[in-house]
Amino acid sequence: KMICTDEDLIRADIVFACTNSIEENRRIAQFCRTHTILCNATSTPQEGNFYVPSVIRRGSATVSLDTGGKSPALTRIWAKELDEWLAKREFMLTFMASLREHVLALHRPSKENRALFRSLVEGPLQSFVVRKNRMCAKWLLMDTLPPELSCYLDQYLKILFGEIQQYTGA
Repeated sequence: KMICTDEDLIRADIVFACTNSIEENRRIAQFCRTHTILCNATSTPQEGNFYVPSVIRRGSATVSLDTGGKSPALTRIWAKELDEWLAKREFMLTFMASLREHVLALHRPSKENRALFRSLVEGPLQSFVVRKNRMCAKWLLMDTLPPELSCYLDQYLKILFGEIQQYTGA
């Protein structure tokens, strides 16, 4: 039994072959391949010509995750875990946006700016925030930030610990 006809398919720009029949999905994917139509074949992903990744959005961060059609179930589980991981860290991005604006306004050499940003994102700051260790985060910022930015320390801490939900500019 055919779920859709060739006439249905030939008019399409994009096709999702996701019937409850592997044979029908295979037929649809083959037709699409022959006629250069984009096709996602859910039961036989290797027969389609594109995959639909899982997309995780947290604030300004967007992450795409895909297993190349090898395990959509695993993609869903990993996407959920990644979303939970990002949820604990999304304030870091808001902080870095605020900090970046302030640092660039100082007109320091790019090399110094890069070193500062890397030290903050690669160092223990994120783990301090995740573990809700405000005191260690404060000491780290006081020790790391240029003295000209000390006036923003309380604002940065409020951003990092979720007391300010969104940074709106200096």
